[in-house]
Amino acid sequence: MSRSVSSKFVIVGLLAVLTCTFALSTNAQTRRERNQSEQAAREADRLASQKNYRGAVEGYAKAITIWQGNADAHLNKGKAHFFLDEYDLAVTEYNLALQHGSKPLDVYKLRWSALEKLKRYDEAIADVNNVLKAEPSNGQFALAAAEINFGRGNYQEAANAYQKAILSSPNNANLYYSLAAAKAKLGDIDGQAAAAEEAIKRNTQFLAESLVILGNARHAQKRMPEAI
Repeated sequence: MSRSVSSKFVIVGLLAVLTCTFALSTNAQTRRERNQSEQAAREADRLASQKNYRGAVEGYAKAITIWQGNADAHLNKGKAHFFLDEYDLAVTEYNLALQHGSKPLDVYKLRWSALEKLKRYDEAIADVNNVLKAEPSNGQFALAAAEINFGRGNYQEAANAYQKAILSSPNNANLYYSLAAAKAKLGDIDGQAAAAEEAIKRNTQFLAESLVILGNARHAQKRMPEAI
């Protein structure tokens, strides 16, 4: 074997050793960064549990500075921003959590509320509908869909969603009031009367409003003594 060929083998071997050493060093550094980031995030979790949301935001920011790929820190930082009424920042962190590997469903269940606060209703209802696709019987999100659709003037969709929510919480008197209000917007006289009666019977906190809706229905039905 010539000296030049032998030298090439030596160089290749050295490069392989250096590459392996660099990779091991990088992996070790990455593990250290992740551990430090997770430790900082745990401290931020503690502050959040004490409702010190400003301190929690700072703690999660520190965790993310150490390791930008910490999806849980982004998600929880978004929650803390939400509790501070910083809805734009909350949405930004939820989006980053999604980019860095958070489960989409976990993000949808949080992001919709911040989007609703920002009046970004199309995006909010998209998140809610994504949750309902995965969990069709989720009463909380059926109610969220109803409220968003009612606010947008989509009264038929709101009524459908209120009815789904009632299936999950049949003793929730306020849901019957909300259904009555949606039915009234649709001009469904019999529907609004039936829902308002249920709301009143179940002691809704919106008693006066329910009585007005029922009175309007009885008037439209020409049942004047009951309307009065």
